[in-house]
Amino acid sequence: MASRKFDPAQKENLDDPDRGKYLNVDSILSQLGVVRGMKVADIGAGSGAFTMPLTELVWRTGEVYACDISHEMLDYIKSKSQRVNNLELILTKEDHIPLPDGSIDLALMMNVLHELDGNGTLKEVLRILRPGGRFAVGDWKKRPMFEGPPFWHRISEDAAVDRITDLGFQFNDWFEPGPYHYGLIFSKKK
Repeated sequence: MASRKFDPAQKENLDDPDRGKYLNVDSILSQLGVVRGMKVADIGAGSGAFTMPLTELVWRTGEVYACDISHEMLDYIKSKSQRVNNLELILTKEDHIPLPDGSIDLALMMNVLHELDGNGTLKEVLRILRPGGRFAVGDWKKRPMFEGPPFWHRISEDAAVDRITDLGFQFNDWFEPGPYHYGLIFSKKK
């Protein structure tokens, strides 16, 4: 059986302009209310498709943490961020995100939930969020389609809500990431 993890050798595909037709980064970040001064963790940052726009939105007083388990993906983001001074690249493990407890206002995880082997990453997100901090999850709808991962790797929206709330998050709302994805917003209880 093939790995559920994204192959870093395919990283350029994540920057394909056609991808914006079904996953509009600017619209998603607008819906999430990202503003100057926030501390945001991009969990599973990949090619930095969300990371780089986040650095502009939180500019000057905010900080963005690009978190990924792949050195290669973090190096790729680094190559695109030479003049960015509010970005920190964080090498993670599935069960460890080396950020302080309660330090993050918003954690964003796009197209990663279906790749997780267990709940270690989700527990770490809960740990690093400040009380009342938000966790936005976007992933592929569980239906057969040409785009995205195989159907059997996908997690339905209902299963995602159950899995995440069972860990102690509070479900708050939905956001609209595009035609092939669902978007869920959770918060850490105060």
